[in-house]
Amino acid sequence: MRKIIKNAIQCKLCGDVIESTYRHDYVECRCKSCAVDGGHDYLRCSFKDKDCYIDLSETMPMTEYKIERLKTLLNPTTTLDVTFYDVLEDIDALKSDYYDYMTTEPIKADEELKRLPSADYDLCCALLTMLLREDHFCEGMFGRRFEAGQVTPIIDRMIELLKNEDIKE
Repeated sequence: MRKIIKNAIQCKLCGDVIESTYRHDYVECRCKSCAVDGGHDYLRCSFKDKDCYIDLSETMPMTEYKIERLKTLLNPTTTLDVTFYDVLEDIDALKSDYYDYMTTEPIKADEELKRLPSADYDLCCALLTMLLREDHFCEGMFGRRFEAGQVTPIIDRMIELLKNEDIKE
């Protein structure tokens, strides 16, 4: 599977470079000889003649994209839980059922984090989601855990697992 980074074409007839930036964003060139649609969700090109455009679209393997996005979270200035939510949502790593992955009830975050060395990718996602949800109930807790070095190892483990998955494919 590939992640669409850019969905664009250039019309050879009028020279327009057109880009679709969001789902169902149907954009035509000036001379209406070609159009692009789909944003970052799907690639669709319409044309009068298949030779009337140059494809400028960019994609990358989904695993590579996830690794790249996760690496942005390793920046020491990135402690905002909102940034983590955005990235995890973007790479489909938020676990709404995170509590199903936990072994303690009520959830004891410190105990659950001890499972990290043997965690698979889904458990890592659940652990991060758990820490983000913990912050919802205890304001500032995510930032404190980040500063204490409890968040970065989860990201590192996720990257390691994705790299190993990429080798197998």
